[in-house]
Amino acid sequence: MAHVLPDQVFEVRNLDMGYTTSDQPIPSIFLNASIANATDPRNKHMINTAGTMTSQLNCASTFLKNDGEALFAFFSNAGNLLLVKMPPVDKEGGVVQQFELAQSSMMKKLWSGIMRSNQDVSESPTSIVVQPFKGDPYIFTVCRDYKLRIWSANTLECVFVFNMLDLRPEKAQTHPTPYAGHLIQKVLSNDDSNLRFSVYLNFPNGNQFVHIQPDVGRMHVHHIETISGNEDDLIDYCVTDDQLLTLLTDKSGECTARIRLTCSFGQVAGKPICLNSLVRIHN
Repeated sequence: MAHVLPDQVFEVRNLDMGYTTSDQPIPSIFLNASIANATDPRNKHMINTAGTMTSQLNCASTFLKNDGEALFAFFSNAGNLLLVKMPPVDKEGGVVQQFELAQSSMMKKLWSGIMRSNQDVSESPTSIVVQPFKGDPYIFTVCRDYKLRIWSANTLECVFVFNMLDLRPEKAQTHPTPYAGHLIQKVLSNDDSNLRFSVYLNFPNGNQFVHIQPDVGRMHVHHIETISGNEDDLIDYCVTDDQLLTLLTDKSGECTARIRLTCSFGQVAGKPICLNSLVRIHN
């Protein structure tokens, strides 16, 4: 199953692309793709952007539930944190649901358009991940104010807010200004029951990878480790049970891929580690 979320026309699509098999001449999910399937009105939904198509997508995430329902969460420069629920593609009479999420009455005013002139509010998400926790789907966001906000996709409420700056006591009193560029990635693991994240915090004078394990039920975040970055700009990164892989670019524009081989979760809790110790694998 493939999820396509175009960022120009604010249209979400839930396309059943099938699965690859060993007897296929070309191992690709697009082998049996068709225009008819892609244009089927049951598989797409146009986002209502208050009559305007000038909004741009800032960050987004998708998730496919076991029952076939597809979840799309995204934040736009218009100040909207939206959740779209699409029924399974083979469900007759299914209705697409669209919700706008807000944390407080002030945020409701900001995100409903009353005060939209101030779009870069500190609570604005810079990165989103949709993942289940104990069977229920949640929207995990890291925001400009360095806070992790967790939303329930069922109740549409913000159920937990955690200040990531609390995990860096050496700089807890500095109170850095809200900043863009923070990212959140799920740790790729064979253990699906052990939900962990790598949060990339971008500061005006540096950056850090903070690995955490949130417990939504207990309203707690377990700090696993912190990795200090270097001066290169981060393009993308990926984290597994024992590796941190980063794609960076320096001031001259040269791209470098680096890998840290000893990212053992749960064994070095709270210990700062320097990203400079990573091994260069491609230049």
